[in-house]
Amino acid sequence: MSGALVVAALRHQQPVRKGFPVGARHYLLTLAALAIGASMLLSVARPEGARWREFVLLVVLAAAVQSFAAHIGGHQMFHTALAFTVAAAFVLQPELVVVLCVLQHVPDWLRHRYTWYIQSFKILNYVISELVC
Repeated sequence: MSGALVVAALRHQQPVRKGFPVGARHYLLTLAALAIGASMLLSVARPEGARWREFVLLVVLAAAVQSFAAHIGGHQMFHTALAFTVAAAFVLQPELVVVLCVLQHVPDWLRHRYTWYIQSFKILNYVISELVC
């Protein structure tokens, strides 16, 4: 029996996955709860005035750079916009960091038309990692 026949037989035995798996949905909801909880906790712990000029500058730069992400082999991407979100974590309030993380992904989302759960996962990962900074 050839290798191609074995692979075809194995593919035939595996169930076809449609939609968003339940386990992944629970994981995404856990990430969302963690991001919301951390941003609420940090916003209460660090009340200070908003720095709108820095916020607008960082959002524009991060969104522009995010849309030019480098595609690497194996379905991987290299995002240089992470530098702007790290800067935002040190300069801005936690609420504005969350908004920046969301807004920087909008142009990339519109350009590539990712499914909602893929882009949501990316945004939540950015939010959690920046709030930990």
